[in-house]
Amino acid sequence: FFLHLQNKQIISHYFLFQPRRVRFLSSTYHINFSMISYHHMLLYIHLVLLLGHHVANAMVIQVNYGYFASEASPTRVACARGWFNYNIRHIYHVTCYPQTSGTYAAARLDDGSLHIAELGSTPLAQALARGVDLRVVYIDHYKGDSQGIYVRPSEEESGYEGIETPFDLRGKKLGVPFGSTMHYQVLFLLDLFGMTGEVELLNLSPSEISRAWDEKKIDAAACWGLEREHILGGDPPGNVLVSAGVLADWGRETYNAIAVDRNFMANHPEFMEHFVSIMGRLTDSFLDNLGEDDVNNVKRWTPTNDPLTSYMPSLADALMKAGEEPMNPSIKFINDQRRAMNLYKPLSMQDQLSCDQLGNACGRPSHQHIAMQKTANFLMDQKVIHSVGRLSIMGDEGDDACLDPETLCGSDLITGDSLNPHFPMNLSSYDGLAPFFALNETGRAGAGESSAGDSDCSIQKELEATTHVQYFGDRQYLENRRYPVENPLLGQSYSDNLDCWWSISPCKNCSREVELSFSHVRVWSSDYIRVYLDPTTFDCNPESKTKILLGQITGLDPDIPNFRGRGCIFVHFKTDANQERSYNNFLQGDGFYASYKTVVANEERSCTGLHWGPDCSFTKHCLGTSHIDLDRNKTAYLSSGEERPYPNSLDCIWEVKTDQNYILFNASFDLEPTYDYLELYSGSFSSGSAITPYAFLSSESSEVRYYIPTDASGLATIRFVTDSLGRRTGFTGSVTRHVGSPQKICRTPGTSGIECEIPHCIAENSVERGVVSLSSDVNPNYQIGRVVSQIKENSVPVNADCVWTFRKRLDEAQGIRLRFNNPLDLEPQPVSSVGDKVVVKAGDEVAAEIYVEECAED
Repeated sequence: FFLHLQNKQIISHYFLFQPRRVRFLSSTYHINFSMISYHHMLLYIHLVLLLGHHVANAMVIQVNYGYFASEASPTRVACARGWFNYNIRHIYHVTCYPQTSGTYAAARLDDGSLHIAELGSTPLAQALARGVDLRVVYIDHYKGDSQGIYVRPSEEESGYEGIETPFDLRGKKLGVPFGSTMHYQVLFLLDLFGMTGEVELLNLSPSEISRAWDEKKIDAAACWGLEREHILGGDPPGNVLVSAGVLADWGRETYNAIAVDRNFMANHPEFMEHFVSIMGRLTDSFLDNLGEDDVNNVKRWTPTNDPLTSYMPSLADALMKAGEEPMNPSIKFINDQRRAMNLYKPLSMQDQLSCDQLGNACGRPSHQHIAMQKTANFLMDQKVIHSVGRLSIMGDEGDDACLDPETLCGSDLITGDSLNPHFPMNLSSYDGLAPFFALNETGRAGAGESSAGDSDCSIQKELEATTHVQYFGDRQYLENRRYPVENPLLGQSYSDNLDCWWSISPCKNCSREVELSFSHVRVWSSDYIRVYLDPTTFDCNPESKTKILLGQITGLDPDIPNFRGRGCIFVHFKTDANQERSYNNFLQGDGFYASYKTVVANEERSCTGLHWGPDCSFTKHCLGTSHIDLDRNKTAYLSSGEERPYPNSLDCIWEVKTDQNYILFNASFDLEPTYDYLELYSGSFSSGSAITPYAFLSSESSEVRYYIPTDASGLATIRFVTDSLGRRTGFTGSVTRHVGSPQKICRTPGTSGIECEIPHCIAENSVERGVVSLSSDVNPNYQIGRVVSQIKENSVPVNADCVWTFRKRLDEAQGIRLRFNNPLDLEPQPVSSVGDKVVVKAGDEVAAEIYVEECAED
């Protein structure tokens, strides 16, 4: 436990639970705190708080910062040395979380897992266009030659023909993290050379790119940082096809920015000034690495392994490279990162605050505004986003340019308010002062490993519940414990590519049910825990088609109720290929830890469509499956929950039962178009029989009235699904049973539904028989009918999958002819790309695919 006084701030460094070897000044000490209890440590921290009246009433505020650990930026030094921590008024402890892609970092800013994050310009523009409430406070660097498209060379022995020009990419496989700045530049390159849809793009994480390259599963890779070094340093080495700097010269410049959650910035302005200004100080120091302004900057950025004089060991350690010893990076790796720093184009604080970058009230759009809008417009053209949202109007027209806060350049999305060139921090007062490295980290892979994690859960683990509380988690050492562990996740990181199942069975032939409680949950977006119940059997089988979803869980310490049910309870933990790591972690870890036991069954429990949990008291947001019996209650109400906006990564189901042929669904909803859905089905997911899609709804500020047909068992399903980014206010609705007649033939072109109440096509549609153009030259005896996608006032719903089925009317007819009438206006869809198309099938055989943007004549 170390303590020092610096600049009237109390700065403390502490070790928790596990023995560590810590480089302190020029000596190495073995400090064993394995016997110190959690409560003792809290006492020590409390004593620190009492050492000055200015911190006597302080709160400890945990700040989560996401950064790219594969990119050698001067700002990484602050993560290693703890300089982001701030101890005025409150105690801010910053944990740095390496992120594999800005797409994931943006989603984590949106769900609150991160407070501050480094984002590439592409995921930044996408997040802002989709309504994520962020502010840009710093430009870490422009990309320069730090990333690009790298290709496999020719191999004479195998006869492999390498890639030498962009045209050689045709028919090849290219790996790139989708949504990243390099994905944006790849799309630009293919568009520029007229090859959209002619290159197979694979969505791979950075670590997956390295593996795919080594296994020769890809011909090219668009990447950066350590993956770039891996490819260019391979045997044989890859070649540079084109760098990000060249693509910038061709019109698509990219950069990394620091974005912060708007509410966090508003609530912690002093801390944000400290955080951003530290970044500026370090970048200015690096830009002066020849020592023109401060001679000490020469040795600070000289690649040596002595952290007393050089910042480079700290920077290299913060990159958490696989195989490098924590707190002791090799001199080779240090030299590699010092060379890599010259590939980027960082900006000084003076340049950052100019009207070209973060300058406020300049009366004109900055380069940032222009690049942000250009990026968003291109992403929409490429069908990556459905609209540019708040980035649509620049606001640079007229005499009052950029004064309207509703415009892009008049808004406060980009600000230099937190960057203070006069911030009272002198690097000289910190030089030589330990710690030089993070005192705790999780998830660093060993030599020869692409990733690491502490999870060792099996594909399926069978547990038996009793009246005694037992514990389990994604690490086997937690399983079957009969005593609580205060924080079993401390110092742990869960593994990537997990697909683990636990089945929990109660005693057979008894009146008890299983209760499942999650004590600790720290699961990042794109990974999830799903809890199921199979009430039909005690023979637990994860493949059962009668299991019911009780809830989908993701997030850091989410607010969730317990789960209960009679029968088998399943827990499914699924993680993606992106490794989760932490640097300078404090009292945290990743993964989950849960307890289970049997309790007396509550036979009377029956929640409504507005309440969830074992006692129906959870109303924050919808969760799992709700059961509604309209034969008992003629009308039932349902909603996404009280939280506004609704959370990301929801999967909520309402199974409705009635003795009638239809249910009437009235709803008012505000969903993020294209990404979040209300899905309507005939049937039930847990019935064991087929479920039939009816209609998918996804739009802003809409009201609908739909008749949903039930299946033979009288079941219909409403499902609410949200993705990991972008939120709106949600939905409210009601369901009532309806005695319906067979579906009508809708006479109004473009309508559907049993009462023709739907203004667009749905999954199965009727054919308007005998109605064709008055000018048709077809014999009326041969006319089958007409189909229309939607009424003129409406657009086709997103992700529609509408089907019309018809047969020839006369036996002597040889086939069926389709005549498309004006308008035929589709979002074009080249092969292997995104868009809309009409598919014509004869039986199961595809006869034609039509994807044209506009047809002016019949």
